[in-house]
Amino acid sequence: MKINILLFSLFLPLLAAAQKKFTIEGSIGLPDSTTISLITQGDKPVLIQKTKVKDGRFYLSGNYKEVMMADLLVFFEGGMMTRTIYLEDGVMHVKAGKKLSEAIVTAGPLNKEWDTWQQNHGQDLKKMNIAEVTGYVQQHPASPLSLDLLIYNWERRHAFYSLFKDLDVSVRQLERAKKYSQYVESELALSPGGMAPDFTVQDPGGNSWKLSDFRGKYVLIDFWASWCKPCRAAIPELTEVYNKYKDKGFTILGVSIDKKASDWINAVETDKVPWKQGCDLQGEQGEVARLYRVSYVPLLYLLDPEGRIIGGNDFEKVLADRLGN
Repeated sequence: MKINILLFSLFLPLLAAAQKKFTIEGSIGLPDSTTISLITQGDKPVLIQKTKVKDGRFYLSGNYKEVMMADLLVFFEGGMMTRTIYLEDGVMHVKAGKKLSEAIVTAGPLNKEWDTWQQNHGQDLKKMNIAEVTGYVQQHPASPLSLDLLIYNWERRHAFYSLFKDLDVSVRQLERAKKYSQYVESELALSPGGMAPDFTVQDPGGNSWKLSDFRGKYVLIDFWASWCKPCRAAIPELTEVYNKYKDKGFTILGVSIDKKASDWINAVETDKVPWKQGCDLQGEQGEVARLYRVSYVPLLYLLDPEGRIIGGNDFEKVLADRLGN
């Protein structure tokens, strides 16, 4: 029994680290029964919790895994109001009049840091000045706010990515930091000059093959699907290119994003496709489709013999330059 108690006591710090608690106590000048929601930041906000105003006050409480930005949100006729805060340990006091966006937040050090940033640089993070962000990250490498300044505006994620390495290891280990890094790295890999991500698929006979099996050749990856009319209409043109260069160190690899094996195999047989075919039967949610950001088909990538991306829709011109007419 003593051993069990000792082991449990050793795990307590781990349990505490995994479950942090936030508490928000607020006052607001809105009618009773007004709904106040707490949602995550990001492209796909997730509801954390919601409550209703009672006697001019509201209360929110729950657990979180790691410190992060979140929005207090109120919908009203004709629009909505928000106030961005950080979920962090301790009680957060939110004092608002009728405008939630102008609420005064009394909380921990990260919320103070966030409010200071807004006072000095404004609230619209989509119009951040690169020089201002650069200076802030370099001066505050251990702050989660520095990370969030980099990833908040998704359209400028590449412009800020060079600053990511300046962040402290503790910040780069946050889940959203890992996702940001993985996403940008994979996108950079798909740019001209990037090394095409390796993958494994099965051919219609059930045999596995890998992209890296074809190193030493120029490879055109053709992402397609049985239901895609433009994909199948392009096969005669691709066949001409295949026959023209197949004896000069070139091949085509067809990668289907079909989900149903019979549809895929019937299309391959019907169209008499002469090059290697593969599929993971997971559609657009499959590993290969996600690696290559396949959101539409047909989608083409031309690789050099080392596996680097050197072209796309311009593959015929690139092949002519490299292998001759």
